[in-house]
Amino acid sequence: MKLLLLIIFFTLSTTITVAQPFTLDKKIKPVELRMINYINKDKKDWNGKINITTTTQNTDTAYYFVKGISMYQPVYVTVVAENAVEKVDISLCKNNWKVPSKTGATDAKGNWKAKFKTEGSFGIQIAKRNPSVKYKIMVWVGKEVEDLGLKSPFK
Repeated sequence: MKLLLLIIFFTLSTTITVAQPFTLDKKIKPVELRMINYINKDKKDWNGKINITTTTQNTDTAYYFVKGISMYQPVYVTVVAENAVEKVDISLCKNNWKVPSKTGATDAKGNWKAKFKTEGSFGIQIAKRNPSVKYKIMVWVGKEVEDLGLKSPFK
């Protein structure tokens, strides 16, 4: 019985840690950006899931992650600084916080955006240049493509 409980515990603990980029640094405590359903009555192509988070960052680097993405879903991430002068550096990470897949910084208007496809989960690392910075993160995940209207080549 103890062995069964031990196996269940390790299985659950590994599934929790897989939901974000890997790190051995115990100081990194990423925040999950929970996605909610988004329905646009006018433009059906924009239906999917969305998260909009407004935050004031006082630490040097903030970590966020999104999970539950299919490789057939488009992903759009944008970061908008409240004050355009306050630049922030953004890194999108898949497997490790130290090895980003995409990087960038907010432009002269305080905006940064990226479109991509991935599977499973990904992380967003935001490093500030000023003592305190206020910004919004918007993550949109489109609906999975269901039917392209192509006929099957097999009969």
